Amino acid sequence: MKRRTGQDGDVDDCNARQQQQQQQQQQDGVDDTNDGENIFSRALFNLSFNDRNQIEEEMHGVSCMAIDETPELLEESLYQFDLELDLIDENNKVAYNKAQEIIQSEEDPLTHSFILSKEVKLRFLRSELFDPRKSASRFTKYIDLLFDLYGECALRRPIQLQDLNLEELTFLKSGQNQLLPYRDRSGRRILSIIVNNKEHVPFRVRVSLILEIYGNLGKLYY
Repeated sequence: MKRRTGQDGDVDDCNARQQQQQQQQQQDGVDDTNDGENIFSRALFNLSFNDRNQIEEEMHGVSCMAIDETPELLEESLYQFDLELDLIDENNKVAYNKAQEIIQSEEDPLTHSFILSKEVKLRFLRSELFDPRKSASRFTKYIDLLFDLYGECALRRPIQLQDLNLEELTFLKSGQNQLLPYRDRSGRRILSIIVNNKEHVPFRVRVSLILEIYGNLGKLYY
């Protein structure tokens, strides 16, 4: 089948990928509702007292763990980040390699190099306090998830509302995930997530909404 190009073609790619995901989930019959909660609990338990205390103070806006940034730090960190990407096993960076192939095959790389831009890479460096190894690992896992959920279109451009299917849009409009109209004491936006709803929401739907919301927040700040 000949692939359509342009924005409409990207939407078709996303829709086809989502249909495949839904069929696969129905066949597998996997319920991973509590997976995220269990992973978070284990990670928190394994932290030292000081690390856990720093995270809690950051969450409540008491202090900030962010590193002071300089042009030299950013340049060196991005360089080390790319070196760490090269060291990651090929089987653990499938989407990254696919993004590289897309850029090399396109005539206009400025249009299709979003996911490999330095702005996106800096998000992951900041999230790991400029640890290049952890940042690169988080980055490849993130774009693998994007690729699994949305296909190639997620490697070409940011996720948009038009990429969400009817089930995801319905969940978004329900207000269970929403940005509050005020900020915390540090001036940060607050995302409210209602997790005690009785209605089962598929993991794919919840993850898609989080990716869409956080992706748009990232564009506001970086």
